[in-house]
Amino acid sequence: GILWYQGESDDVLGCQYLYENMLKGLIGDWRILWNDQTLPFLVVQLPGWEGWITTEGSDFPMLRHCQELVANQDDHVHLCSISDAGEQYDIHPKNKKVVGHRLALLALGHVYEQAVLCDAPAVENVHRNADLITVSFKHADGGLLVDGTEIEALEVYSEEAAIPFKVQVSGEKLLIRLLNEELNDIQISFAWKQYYHVNLYNQNGIPAIPFQLKVPDK
Repeated sequence: GILWYQGESDDVLGCQYLYENMLKGLIGDWRILWNDQTLPFLVVQLPGWEGWITTEGSDFPMLRHCQELVANQDDHVHLCSISDAGEQYDIHPKNKKVVGHRLALLALGHVYEQAVLCDAPAVENVHRNADLITVSFKHADGGLLVDGTEIEALEVYSEEAAIPFKVQVSGEKLLIRLLNEELNDIQISFAWKQYYHVNLYNQNGIPAIPFQLKVPDK
């Protein structure tokens, strides 16, 4: 199998969206070379980062999104979340152990077929009832956990303007209470930035995947 941690050099203005097909092409080529059409690829999703020496980030959110799309479309590609390990001014996170540990969990679960919670929490669905928005997660068996007093990197918008809200964890769900239930055209953004810090985890200490959601109107 392949452990794949790459993408920083593809943060080229206007070209980030090409990464999905580029990664698919590479995976396909390598499977041909290894004569194994189910060759596993464990892909590390790029963490938060803003600048490094004279280099500034452009659109890491799109690269992360492309990595997630590839994993979602291929049963033998799996996404490794290190969204709590990024460093704002260093493109190379210093905490290497957490990367290896989470890749090992993915290998144990998906390659060696052991019963272990190895995937990062990811949005499964969202619905709204008046002022209450419920965001449900998969890979959150036993409930979500917050490291701290409040969930970081979470924003709610209406017509692109930030709006006030309250949020709490309930099992495998986020319950987001709008302070103005008359608003529509609601969007939720979680860690959809160049740099962020995620403190929302599953029971095995794996941080949630960044997401953007359009919420159905009430």
